[in-house]
Amino acid sequence: FKRENSFNAISNAFTHHALIFFQIPGAPDDEAVRIFLEFERVKSAIQAVIDSNGRYFGGRVVKACFYNLEKFSILDLAEQV
Repeated sequence: FKRENSFNAISNAFTHHALIFFQIPGAPDDEAVRIFLEFERVKSAIQAVIDSNGRYFGGRVVKACFYNLEKFSILDLAEQV
């Protein structure tokens, strides 16, 4: 992946249901923006985490992880991860 295209490559490589950009007020600059993707299949989610973790997006290093699905479903997106 090229640095600028990492997110697009991940987003386009797997079928996903939801894409949400979320900014955490008052968070340090390197942790202020979160991008949430809800995938159609668990296998795709696992592969996306593996492929995106440590890559660059918007000049920042991606810290990919899984998020609590219950919190995601009610858009409680500011939880510490």
